[in-house]
Amino acid sequence: MAYNLQKFRDLIRLTLDLDATDLPDTLVDEWVRDGATRAQTRRQEWPFFQYDWTFTGVSGQSNYTFASIENGGEQIAEIRQVRGPSWDLRWQDIATRDRYRSRDTNNAGSPSYWSVWNNGELVLDPAPDNPDDTFVIRGYKKPKDWVADGGNATSDMPKEFDSPILNWALGRAYAQQDEPQTALYYADLSDLRLRELVKFYDDPSPAISVTMGGDYNRNMYPLMDPRFAWE
Repeated sequence: MAYNLQKFRDLIRLTLDLDATDLPDTLVDEWVRDGATRAQTRRQEWPFFQYDWTFTGVSGQSNYTFASIENGGEQIAEIRQVRGPSWDLRWQDIATRDRYRSRDTNNAGSPSYWSVWNNGELVLDPAPDNPDDTFVIRGYKKPKDWVADGGNATSDMPKEFDSPILNWALGRAYAQQDEPQTALYYADLSDLRLRELVKFYDDPSPAISVTMGGDYNRNMYPLMDPRFAWE
């Protein structure tokens, strides 16, 4: 079972044999947040942050803010694919688009291209002419500051990441207690586990081998990058 924030607090204090007076929640929580942020950003794209957003286009409107697409849900960190009602839209660099069309153009039709403007707006080209057209965005959601949700909150990463988060926080705690060697030990443990997790998520999916008689094996499927589950 994944640790909640209170479990992290308890384990850190138990390891150092200190209580909440010596290590108040605000201090311990900041160490846990530091460890969580470090894990969240250690790899550019963790597969468990993949996400789909669905929105309905507006007739004649090309630009859609990320906030309007998120609709109060998971925040968009990066868009990788946009699917229209009938086909996938092709990505087009915003500068290339602007050579041929202004962003405030009134031209409308069935969108064939998508771009991102100022890292905060999705641009469809041409603008939809059917108000019932639904689009699916596939990409990566932003990590959460789950520590801010209090003692019962759990990480937005798989439970395997609890160990590097805890060890990093312990390293910070021992550094605060002026025990640099022990602090370095726990920091190294955290780093080692994170490297193992990066390698695990970077490794291709194992190919399925089928014995074709004798010692001859062939792979039914080629090795594939598992990072994008929709591909």
